[in-house]
Amino acid sequence: MRISLIVAHDKNKAIGKDGDLPWHLPDDLKWFKKKTLDHFIVMGRNTWESLQIKPLPSRINLVMTNQNNYKAEGAIVCNSIQDVLTVAMAKQAKELLITGGGEIYKLFYPLADELIVTEVNTEVNQPDTYFLDYQKKHWHNIFEEHHKADTKHKFDFTFKIYKRIIAG
Repeated sequence: MRISLIVAHDKNKAIGKDGDLPWHLPDDLKWFKKKTLDHFIVMGRNTWESLQIKPLPSRINLVMTNQNNYKAEGAIVCNSIQDVLTVAMAKQAKELLITGGGEIYKLFYPLADELIVTEVNTEVNQPDTYFLDYQKKHWHNIFEEHHKADTKHKFDFTFKIYKRIIAG
């Protein structure tokens, strides 16, 4: 089973502000949907609670939380990485897409085979959530597509896909 982290971050790896995305980029939302449809997606409780539509349709939503009796209607609640992996294996998932937030990315990063990144050409003022500072030397860039700012997109952004480099 492949584990992929899917994230949009600014130049400083900021991913959130005030419990939400710090930008609105319709083409990035379409990219996210395209990459996650019909897949297993994993998110933390705060990310789940920030969603306007719950669960995200046409995906198996797994919500990680330390709260033992937490209920997330339409999602599978897990209390650990092991719970997530057990559910995914039992349901024969081919890929797990980790969708955030910051703590969930940190937990799954050591297991990740792939990073699906949107690099947003901005610097968020006073962000409260960051993606980890991944070392690009540990990853091979296999895809890159640049998008210019326009009437619907306030910032330039670039889609990138990285595969983990396996030593030796």
